[in-house]
Amino acid sequence: MQIINFEEFETNQRNTDQTERIQALKRNALVQRLLVTRRIPEVEIDKHPAMWARWLEQIEKCQGCKGLATCKQRQKGYVEVLNYDGILSTELEACALLKKKESSEKHLSQYLINDLGEAFYHVSFQNSNPEAESDAYKRVWMECKRLADEGKGAYLYGNMGVGKTYLAACAANQYAKNHHKVAFVHCPRLLERFLSSYKTGEYKTELERLTYADFVVFDDIGAEDVTERYRSLLLGVLDARMQNHKPTWFTSNEDFNSLEHHFLTTSRGEDLNEAMRIMERIKVLAKPIEMLGENRRNIQK
Repeated sequence: MQIINFEEFETNQRNTDQTERIQALKRNALVQRLLVTRRIPEVEIDKHPAMWARWLEQIEKCQGCKGLATCKQRQKGYVEVLNYDGILSTELEACALLKKKESSEKHLSQYLINDLGEAFYHVSFQNSNPEAESDAYKRVWMECKRLADEGKGAYLYGNMGVGKTYLAACAANQYAKNHHKVAFVHCPRLLERFLSSYKTGEYKTELERLTYADFVVFDDIGAEDVTERYRSLLLGVLDARMQNHKPTWFTSNEDFNSLEHHFLTTSRGEDLNEAMRIMERIKVLAKPIEMLGENRRNIQK
């Protein structure tokens, strides 16, 4: 009667399973590609099969990738790669899609204040197509590009959704890509930040950035609630930018007359002189450009 050594049997079975796993790794196309691109000796699979198996498990999640929004990795946009410099090691590395995204958004580091929506991060005069638009829009587009190229201010006004913020974002991104410091502020949010940080004095940092940035956009001016304090702070920024000839853009639903009326009244009553002072500086800083057309947001819907 033959006596079976179960311990020896299990050891042999484990060795057989390990050998099969190693052979399967060596046959894998992704593994073979990495061996070539990273110049890793195949013997490293025999030495570190568990490391290779972990790498393969997570890299297979990237196959058929539909974009960063649906990334299946534990840390979105990052994959663990194997490197070899005599010793096999692992390193967390940004994937090609994340690298492309970071490269395309590099100019955002030039924004001192950024109230831009993510949809406007990549817009530019270069990648827009005015030829497909109406003649009226084409004229506005050409004038905006000229003013941006020449370092001059613009006051874009018109109904909601006609593309004012889009063109201002094109100009802001152009300045940022040319390594100028930029601030893009949404005026209702700017007011909220002023009010919430006034007691702590933190608002002063934002004021300094608005004053000294190479290029500033005041988006949706006239949509904020006017307080005496806000009006005074805004006047100081506009005055400094006017004195220093800093290119400044505005977008608004209001023309110059209705914007002056907007700044006329606060909870403490009317002050025509303060409203006129603000408007005087805006008129010096920016050329008024009316934008006509349908609400693009409704068209897109």
